[in-house]
Amino acid sequence: MYLTNSIEYNENKAKMCGIFNLETQLSNKPKGHGYTILSPKKKHSFIENKKIYAHEFHHGFFTEFKDIECFFDVIRGYGINGVCDYALKDNVMAGFSHIFDEKSDFFYNWIKENKLDS
Repeated sequence: MYLTNSIEYNENKAKMCGIFNLETQLSNKPKGHGYTILSPKKKHSFIENKKIYAHEFHHGFFTEFKDIECFFDVIRGYGINGVCDYALKDNVMAGFSHIFDEKSDFFYNWIKENKLDS
């Protein structure tokens, strides 16, 4: 939400940093709440065909969602728009789901192998 153009709640609107051309609204009830299952889109082959387990709890949603590329399809949960999660722009990736992968060390090993931990 911080990376969108603005956040609005109860008719109060605040400017955000504008990385993604989205307008965020906050609702009284959660839009996303609970466990999610994400599936990488096929063009992102480094984790192709792997289900990613995550959780989400957020009140945010976008009033208009267009021209945004996403990294994951949502199998279970809400994500960004009920269909996908983790928007991409240049070298920025942002989403609502908090990824955890208790069933394997995939992300830990990937970070180590690519020397992204230093």
